[in-house]
Amino acid sequence: MNEIKIIPNSKSQGTIYFKKLITKCSLGRSGIKNNKSEGDGSTPAGVFPLREVFYREDKINLSFSGLKLNIIKKDYGWCDQPGDIKYNHKVFLPYHSSTESLWRDDDRYDIIIVLGYNDQPVVSGKGSAIFIHVTSSYDKPTEGCIALKKNDLIDMYSADGYSKVLADVISELSPKYTLVGHSYMVRDFAPRVSAKLNIPFVSDIISVDFNNGNPHFSKQVFNAKLATSIELSSDQALLSFQSAAFSSDDIEQGGPESEEEFNVQLSDSDIKSNSEPEFQESSTGVDLTAAELIVSVGRGIESEDNLPTMQSLADAMGAEVASSRPVVDMGWLPPYRQVGSSGQVVSPKLYFSCGVSGAIQHVVGMKGSKNVLAINKDEDAPIFEIADYAVIGDVLEIVPKLTEEINNSK
Repeated sequence: MNEIKIIPNSKSQGTIYFKKLITKCSLGRSGIKNNKSEGDGSTPAGVFPLREVFYREDKINLSFSGLKLNIIKKDYGWCDQPGDIKYNHKVFLPYHSSTESLWRDDDRYDIIIVLGYNDQPVVSGKGSAIFIHVTSSYDKPTEGCIALKKNDLIDMYSADGYSKVLADVISELSPKYTLVGHSYMVRDFAPRVSAKLNIPFVSDIISVDFNNGNPHFSKQVFNAKLATSIELSSDQALLSFQSAAFSSDDIEQGGPESEEEFNVQLSDSDIKSNSEPEFQESSTGVDLTAAELIVSVGRGIESEDNLPTMQSLADAMGAEVASSRPVVDMGWLPPYRQVGSSGQVVSPKLYFSCGVSGAIQHVVGMKGSKNVLAINKDEDAPIFEIADYAVIGDVLEIVPKLTEEINNSK
């Protein structure tokens, strides 16, 4: 059975859980109540099945939902008059009792999912028209319904659905290369497209070289211990590039030569499996890929007690703090601060390496940096092989003085 679960986060906001969908939602202005009554502005507590979907065909192309689909007509309404024989049912307008029109000028009822609340049997005055509908902002409470932003409401991930849609578009356009994002979701559905169309999928690309006009795609394998160069002989291919594989300064801005809209149909028979919820990065994590300045720390800082010294430097520079894997493994910093083959891949304007030795697993995550400044006591540290500026010395002596100079210069 299709059922939803709501966990309240505040009086009028919560998190909705439905199969693969996990997202914020707006709740009634009076919060969640066990004993809802008509017009009290509360969202009813409980677990409720999803009955059917109503939608505006003139605004949304919706062909698959797993529920009965109904196109909203201008004369559709919902009776909210306690005691009426049609209370909490769809009616046709005009109607002799109090009703709410399902045809609205705004977007609220572009999509309506009817919840199985107070309908088997209907109890007069217990509440009506409890829907999941559209909202423009999660800061806006509802009159008792559950509201989601439109993209969240219709964007329920299915590997079967995504792979069919992309395969249909590729079959229609026959592009030589199809570029897809570097994400956990892509890693789930892109191999299906590759198998369906019998075309190669080259993932985690970090660079492209052209020899005699033919592209060679480079990527790291065996936990970044080896580098490989791939030349394709096929007429078509799926490609994904590692995040931050290229510095934004080196990328020429542009746009598509043309845009086309495709109407791809999905049916229930196309969805043969249920996908697990997408991998969610820590909500408290930091997107290092967006940082222009990074201070990265390694075991050379000697102790967790010295992290505040590195943080002071980062604060003075307006930089983010990152680290090598050993620092994370020792519990000094959380995993989302890690740079490398098993962490984030970054390409800042300045990568300030403090006590990082520069193992290949770390270098693969930062070698796209525009400038690399490294401090290390070991003059043979591998990090110096890629550093633009090298300082051989004790990071714990140099960093405090550098921080002081930066602060004094402001």
